[in-house]
Amino acid sequence: MKKAFKVMNELRSQNLLCDVTIVAEDMEISAHRVVLAACSPYFHAMFTGEMSESRAKRIRIKEVDGWTLRMLIDYVYTAEIQVTEENV
Repeated sequence: MKKAFKVMNELRSQNLLCDVTIVAEDMEISAHRVVLAACSPYFHAMFTGEMSESRAKRIRIKEVDGWTLRMLIDYVYTAEIQVTEENV
């Protein structure tokens, strides 16, 4: 399983097979719906329900700042998070 997530993160880093762009503030983050949905009840509901986001290529998230969202999505793919004084 760990190898699968490593490969998916490499694909994401190269923007390969990404099927959604998550936007928060001025930050755009490419990702794979299946990875986000598998790791997050929030994204699972968004992508599998009747919400308009289930079909959208770009999704704006207003509830969180860009850097926090990037850290969360990085965590989904790597199971690692960088906590510093600046981002707490």
